[in-house]
Amino acid sequence: GGGTAREHAEYALTDVELRPPVLHPPSVRDFMAFEKHVANARKLRGAEVPKEWYEIPVFYFSNPAAIYGHEDSIPYPEETAELETALKGGGQRQIEEEMGDLLFAAVNLARFLDVDPEIALKKANRKFSRRVRAMEARARESGREFKNLSREEMETLWDATKDAEGKAWRRELAKAQARK
Repeated sequence: GGGTAREHAEYALTDVELRPPVLHPPSVRDFMAFEKHVANARKLRGAEVPKEWYEIPVFYFSNPAAIYGHEDSIPYPEETAELETALKGGGQRQIEEEMGDLLFAAVNLARFLDVDPEIALKKANRKFSRRVRAMEARARESGREFKNLSREEMETLWDATKDAEGKAWRRELAKAQARK
């Protein structure tokens, strides 16, 4: 099976430009939903999904307007820009107002994603507490008292704790994006 789909040329990454495969699609499916569709269709024909399907799994959000290319500039939410403006020149009252707008937008996004914002926040609080306890333990293991650490030392422990949880790739991605 697979026909000529298994045959492909190879190109150096420097020789290609990565772009969205469809510039303005009328609709899209995320990879997992489409994978289920393909698996069911193949199963009805007595076949399995070929392993090549998983070599480069493509994922798109279901909103076609949310498709960006490799080097496209991705806009910040409006509320983020307003908070940034308040931080640069506003007073505490304006900062508080814009922070409230940002939190409100986050709650609305959670609801849109069918996530209970209260449960998500409680889980985030538990995760934060767990990480701080791990940081305190790491400090003790190295013979230091957590409350006496510098901000830089705390950030190093935070990164080590996240690394231990398998979050290193997210941090590296964020650093790479910040350098752009």
